[in-house]
Amino acid sequence: MMFAQPIEQSFALVRVGELEGVRVLQSNQDVGITQGGRLMLAQVPPLSPAMIAIDPLSVPIDMTLNATTQQVVILPRTGVVINFIATRERNALVRLTLPSGAPVPIGALVQIDGRSEQFPVGHDGEAFLTRLSDRQTLLIRVQGKRCAVVLTLDPMGPAVADIGPLRCEYLTSPAASE
Repeated sequence: MMFAQPIEQSFALVRVGELEGVRVLQSNQDVGITQGGRLMLAQVPPLSPAMIAIDPLSVPIDMTLNATTQQVVILPRTGVVINFIATRERNALVRLTLPSGAPVPIGALVQIDGRSEQFPVGHDGEAFLTRLSDRQTLLIRVQGKRCAVVLTLDPMGPAVADIGPLRCEYLTSPAASE
């Protein structure tokens, strides 16, 4: 059950997952914040396009959104549900070392096994990795060789984990040296 103003025009129910405190805008005007991931808009003009948006700065850093704005046209005295899909994204700053214990050098590339994007290594063997799962294998290309390390994240951990140092082991198979 939701309490709202009397409906004299049209209405919309905005849903942003289960996120609390997300700021909602209607035609660039602040109209409220979500409670339990929902906000009822009781004064949406009928038969004309209405732009409904959420403020991405009010969304937690570990959440990604499918969209931040949606345009709707509603018939008089009817309603619509506007869903903004929010998904938790896991990221990590990982410090990587070679089998010798030395930091992976600047410019090396990290690839998450099964994905195509690559992440560069910066100072002190640090790489910022995005869209992580609870467990994945990291493949590191350094000085013509490849090494691997398994990265495991705490499912209840912070939005951006700070992990390491993690020691990689050189891969010896012919396919790994390509």
